[in-house]
Amino acid sequence: ELWNSGELDKKKLDELREQISELLIGHETIGGSGHELFGAVASAKSPYHKIWEDFLQGKFILCVSNEILNEYEEIIERYSSSSVARNVVSAIVLVLQLYKEASFKFNLIEADPDDNKFADCAIVANAEYIVSEDAHFRILATFPFPKIKVVGLDEFLADLLVDI
Repeated sequence: ELWNSGELDKKKLDELREQISELLIGHETIGGSGHELFGAVASAKSPYHKIWEDFLQGKFILCVSNEILNEYEEIIERYSSSSVARNVVSAIVLVLQLYKEASFKFNLIEADPDDNKFADCAIVANAEYIVSEDAHFRILATFPFPKIKVVGLDEFLADLLVDI
């Protein structure tokens, strides 16, 4: 197991869900469910651990860019250590099936421009949806084009469980 940092209190779990909620799930996904993966999900004690396991088994496609990987590492390091963060990001890179750098910036999320890297990657990867609990992503539902569906962790996890 790459990361088992022990008990995560509810506040930390909620923070992780908010901050790491930008997993992008590709259009070739077998099943779908949440995101906000790496901090809480990689821990076997997390209710979302199945998402991490399914990712490692290639049951869905995670779309990332260098900028996204750097943010994942930064957030994981904040809650753990730099070596754990490197291990998790290394695992993502090893399992990774879809890597996309957006050459065009759509700038759809004005409330938090830093979130645009996830929307841009989803668009250029033709992702089925973005898994996020971040309220800033709700604005994406208002755009007729490019159409990007946003789902939460619980909905994504439910989709994964349907595929069992």
